Amino acid sequence: MWGLAALVVLHLVVPVVMALRSADLAASIKAANPELSPENLRIATWVATGAAAAFHLVFVGAYVWLGLKVWAGRRWARLALIAVLLAATALSAVSFVSSPMFRAVIPFGDLLQIVLVVLLWTSARAPEEARA
Repeated sequence: MWGLAALVVLHLVVPVVMALRSADLAASIKAANPELSPENLRIATWVATGAAAAFHLVFVGAYVWLGLKVWAGRRWARLALIAVLLAATALSAVSFVSSPMFRAVIPFGDLLQIVLVVLLWTSARAPEEARA
């Protein structure tokens, strides 16, 4: 559960950092799109921050809900949480490529997600092996 709690915190921190470092985000967007007017740059920065907040809140909700279901012993939730963790790992590649802001943090989040997948997968198999 601690690993899942750490992922929840990480997902909550990302949009906050983006909002606090909006000037850096705008510079990154401007570097990739130099033709943007100041007004369009402002809109793009706002949209990027809002989209990141929505994206990360979806993962927070999924982690909390599925984590509680796994804790309650729901077998389907374990598989669903594994799928969500794998999706988050795959989608983090988009963040890694699109912005340098979190490149130092993304590999650690991915590593934690993979460790959780392994732990969830092996703990799901343990009862089956015990019955054999």
